[in-house]
Amino acid sequence: MSKQDDGELQRLRNRVKELEEKDAAKSKSNDPGRLFFQELEEIKKKGKNTAGEIKYKDVHDHTPIPLWRKDGKMIGPLHPANAEETFKRFYKLGIILSVKKPMPDEIEAYKQTEEYKKIRSEKDRERTIRKQKRNNNVEKLTESIEKLVGVKIENSLKRPEEVGV
Repeated sequence: MSKQDDGELQRLRNRVKELEEKDAAKSKSNDPGRLFFQELEEIKKKGKNTAGEIKYKDVHDHTPIPLWRKDGKMIGPLHPANAEETFKRFYKLGIILSVKKPMPDEIEAYKQTEEYKKIRSEKDRERTIRKQKRNNNVEKLTESIEKLVGVKIENSLKRPEEVGV
């Protein structure tokens, strides 16, 4: 670059700096005209003119109803007709639901009853059966793949560090 280009570049930089300083001084000053336009912009942002627009408002014809189990678990919220049907179905199964949420002390008292312990042990038993079935299915699948391919497959999980190595 020549000295003339350097001088021109320096002159332009000075002009940009000068304009930036002027702009900063304007924004800091309480110029009534500037404040007037800032307020107008705020009015435009906050006020919405919806004349000539068609508004859509979703109106529900019902109030959703939550049903509560004795152990504090919620079922729903449901449409009133569905809540009634659900209430009847659970009652036929021997499970009594309520519209009122049980208090923490009521939940703790229920967890000490034989009814809850029986349900809990049944759920644990079902969970172990499901897990055994899942494992058994995996074993059957690997055996069938071994027969097709003719190669012994190891049935083991890899640690995250070993994956992709």
